[in-house]
Amino acid sequence: MSEAFLSSVTISFVGVFIVFATLFILVLFVSFIKWADGKWEERELLEKENALMKQQTIDDTTLVLVSAAIATYFKGRAVIRRVRVLPKSPKQGGLWATQARSVLQSSHITKK
Repeated sequence: MSEAFLSSVTISFVGVFIVFATLFILVLFVSFIKWADGKWEERELLEKENALMKQQTIDDTTLVLVSAAIATYFKGRAVIRRVRVLPKSPKQGGLWATQARSVLQSSHITKK
């Protein structure tokens, strides 16, 4: 056989090996991403379950009063998903954020 033919066969085998090696690396990478995503979803589900078990930070009397006030204002058509206290802290954005929150919340008032 000629030397050119042997050289071309060798280059072909090396090329096929490189292609399959690259595909194998891609399969490993995709499998790792799938495994990491599964772990991430498990952690999110666990955090969501732990959030349901968290102690409430507002007492029952205040919760009942807030619920009654909202139900009275909306004539019983409101669904209360959560009640939380917004503390005055620098991370809340200060006066600008308070003013913007006030404007936004007052724009949602329904007409009677």
